[in-house]
Amino acid sequence: GGEFASALMLTAAVCAMLSTADSSLLAFSTMWLRDFYLPYVNPKASAREQLIFTRCASVVGLVIGLFLTAMAIREKGSEWNLSNLFSLQTVTPIHVAPAMWLGLHWKGLRGEAVLAGMLVGLSVTFGFTFSGLNVKLALGLEETKEGWSPALIGFCFNLIVTALLGLALEKAP
Repeated sequence: GGEFASALMLTAAVCAMLSTADSSLLAFSTMWLRDFYLPYVNPKASAREQLIFTRCASVVGLVIGLFLTAMAIREKGSEWNLSNLFSLQTVTPIHVAPAMWLGLHWKGLRGEAVLAGMLVGLSVTFGFTFSGLNVKLALGLEETKEGWSPALIGFCFNLIVTALLGLALEKAP
């Protein structure tokens, strides 16, 4: 019975990973469709065009994920390893906070400001996380010599850019 139980546990683990990956790809493609493609590229897209776009976006997201995973596995002993992916997973969710906080309380906040803030914040965070400034990267953690978290530094940039650009765009039509 031990072999059967082991096979069942392995199957359950693979199913859980596939379910998570599938949900992530669906969310990724839907966000790009609703937040970028429909408002800015093709507002009158048919259902078929939307389906094609989301499928292409899913493939792009999958390729990015596979590239990062391949780099982590292939480059053993270098700066790229699985701990990089854990760092990437832990530093990205904080960049949703300004959109949520400001979006709930600021009626005039525009999506362009939120997008710019997120891009700047993520860029700063990734720059710190995957550079030599992150002294705990090998452990899958993120911390500068001074004890600052790259996620917090990027979050501050995100918040500042979102607020300043939001104020500037609030006056624009």
